[in-house]
Amino acid sequence: MMIPMNELIAMPARKAGANDEISVSCLVNEIPAYVEPELDRIYEHHFSSLPFLRLYCDAGHDVNTYVVRRDGVAFVILLFRVNGGIAHVLNTMIRIEHAEVLRFARYVFEHFDTVWAINFRAVQSDVDNLPFPFQRHNSQERFPVALPATPQEYTARLGRSTREAIKRYRKKLLQDFPSFSCRFYVNEEIDEHDVNALIDLSAARIALKKKRFGIDAADRKRIMHLARMRGFVCIIRINGCICAGTINFRVGNAYFLEVITNDQAYNDYRLGTICCYMTLCECIARGGTKYDFGGGWNHYKVKFLGVQQDMDCVEIYRSRMHLVQKSHRAAKTFVDGYVRQMKLWLLAHEKSLATRFMHQVNMLVQSVVKRG
Repeated sequence: MMIPMNELIAMPARKAGANDEISVSCLVNEIPAYVEPELDRIYEHHFSSLPFLRLYCDAGHDVNTYVVRRDGVAFVILLFRVNGGIAHVLNTMIRIEHAEVLRFARYVFEHFDTVWAINFRAVQSDVDNLPFPFQRHNSQERFPVALPATPQEYTARLGRSTREAIKRYRKKLLQDFPSFSCRFYVNEEIDEHDVNALIDLSAARIALKKKRFGIDAADRKRIMHLARMRGFVCIIRINGCICAGTINFRVGNAYFLEVITNDQAYNDYRLGTICCYMTLCECIARGGTKYDFGGGWNHYKVKFLGVQQDMDCVEIYRSRMHLVQKSHRAAKTFVDGYVRQMKLWLLAHEKSLATRFMHQVNMLVQSVVKRG
């Protein structure tokens, strides 16, 4: 079935429960104006917000808008693009129930004849049984913090050693650097020079670790563009120079970390720890209810009460025949899942592997010395 552009496809409303009426619709090749605030309301996540999807996923005229409403109120909105017979869902880092995954799959396979597979790149879901062949593997993780009502309550929840370290190093900073200042800026208040200065500090830190820096020139422009719309930036200065800070984005009452960094010259003062703590306290003071440290395991995220949430890649195939015919796609998904598991295993065993390696080296050296 060929679907004309901008045609609204609707499924008849039906009773979901005693009083609930469910309706499903899909606007083809269009994202209506009401979607932006609704995405923020439903998911309250930066990676599922329309400004982010427009900049990073090129969400434009070729994107379809799938909406599920209960008694006229939307509770599921999925933006997806059909490319090469695959319906790629652009929303990521969201929770989607098994029933809604199934409803979406049935809808897409019924109304989009060219689609043979559906891809959810990174979602939290309890999908474990579908009437369609599917693959599922861990793909990413996040470290959100549920923020309490006051900074004092948050501080009390931190570990004793963390609280004592923050108190001790803040005091030492103020004693040694009376010019120390911490300021917060939002949206149009944010200065592009400050943003670039923080990114440069972060690049310098990554370079010292001999790792590849993930922010290029195009990303800098995107970050600045989003910062002007919904940014929240912390700038710490000493003697008038930027020496630490965070770049964050806000969606509703949730805050999302993009960059956290500090000048290496102040490592002895735990400036990064102080900066992180002050950012979180300010988010709480401004009514924040969640702070998301983003992906990638790091001890400081746990220290500041981040709780790991795993996200899965889910691929659903129209039929077993399509799974067999497109076995190259299934193989790629399998390999991606295997590689991800290996990375997680290596991360978990990094210290023990390093210890074992050094033990083997020492044994080899001793053997050579004995032979000599």
